[in-house]
Amino acid sequence: MGNIDSRNERFYNLCGLGKAHLIEKMLENDRIVNTIDINWVSFESQSTALLIASANGHELVVDILLRNNAKFTIKDSRQATALHHAAQRNYTKIAKKLLHAGCDVNAQDKLGWTPLMKACYFCSPDIILTLLEGGANIDAQTEQGRTALHELCRSPSLNNETLLAEIACILIEAGANVNQIDEDHFTPLIYAAYHNHPSVALVLLESNSLIDKTDKQGWTALHWAIDRDHSEIVQLLIDKGARTDIRSHRDELAISRVKSIGVKNIIKRCSTKSISLTDMNIKKISSNISMIDLENCQTSGPI
Repeated sequence: MGNIDSRNERFYNLCGLGKAHLIEKMLENDRIVNTIDINWVSFESQSTALLIASANGHELVVDILLRNNAKFTIKDSRQATALHHAAQRNYTKIAKKLLHAGCDVNAQDKLGWTPLMKACYFCSPDIILTLLEGGANIDAQTEQGRTALHELCRSPSLNNETLLAEIACILIEAGANVNQIDEDHFTPLIYAAYHNHPSVALVLLESNSLIDKTDKQGWTALHWAIDRDHSEIVQLLIDKGARTDIRSHRDELAISRVKSIGVKNIIKRCSTKSISLTDMNIKKISSNISMIDLENCQTSGPI
């Protein structure tokens, strides 16, 4: 038994390294004795050969394994499938092979993440298109109630703003709800403000995202943008008409969260502009009142 486990472990390691020619040779030599279990699960990683080959981007190895009836339904310790791993690392060709073989496009791991959510979070547009074409559910939710659009807005990819915005457009065109809330009542816009994705925030706002929607503690996207000191998003939200008078459940205004001079100056410019507009409105209202009084004087008297 120990010798068989040793052979299975060697086979598994070769799959992880992408040694396609050695893998085929091992399988060929094993035709008669039949000691290699192609679906053997590594005790250390709790993964199969197909899972590790997909995670490491070994396309030829995936081909060999699928031809030899490797089970794509087996999940790892986090309940992730081979498709989750391919999606997370933007291995489009492998994802297509797995989908063609019948891998569940909407499989969820132990936290409820689908392959589409993984692709969004890790900013993988080619995979996203592939998964959507394969029937990915745009409305699927994690255990925390987040959708693929939420995960895009939470993406740690800070140097791919243009790409993130393009993905946001793809998801919205596919029917993503821009005002969906998670268990903390965070909308995609609030996440974009929190994680500093101004390009995504702009796409959301131009797609009818509710700019003043509040989370469970009563904070708006502006509260979070100011609190996190994300000046570009603060400017964007103010330019798009975000209210500055909304108080949280603890009676906090967004402007009470200012931390830097840069954001303070943005708020100051906004306040000056608002005062100017208010003065104009007051003068206009006063003028209208005077005209009404004049008309009343002209028509007043005994009936």
